[in-house]
Amino acid sequence: MIVTVRSSIKNRLENDLYSFEGKGLLNKQILRFVENKIHNELRMELDKVVFIRKKENEGTFYFTFQEKKNTFLEYSGAVGTLKIPLYTERMLKKENKIEIDYILNETEKFLLQIAYE
Repeated sequence: MIVTVRSSIKNRLENDLYSFEGKGLLNKQILRFVENKIHNELRMELDKVVFIRKKENEGTFYFTFQEKKNTFLEYSGAVGTLKIPLYTERMLKKENKIEIDYILNETEKFLLQIAYE
């Protein structure tokens, strides 16, 4: 099903906000959309959310979010693979909306919001 997607990532320490609005494809619990040549895939599972961001010729970022758990942001690209510690402070999953507060590398705080209809 084709849906309208609104997403934003906010750096909570520096108060920087990046947002996007466009079309996407929703198939069961997987949402796919393209923003500025970055292919995004959001996999909504029962106890976790996996967010994949892939830019051709530049690499892929794999975010694994599980509320109140330590996981990793995994980067895979031409220079190899890198794992960055990720802690999910809060994960709110509502119908057609996800909000995730997370900390990267124990210091960088972010808020990810994705809504679709």
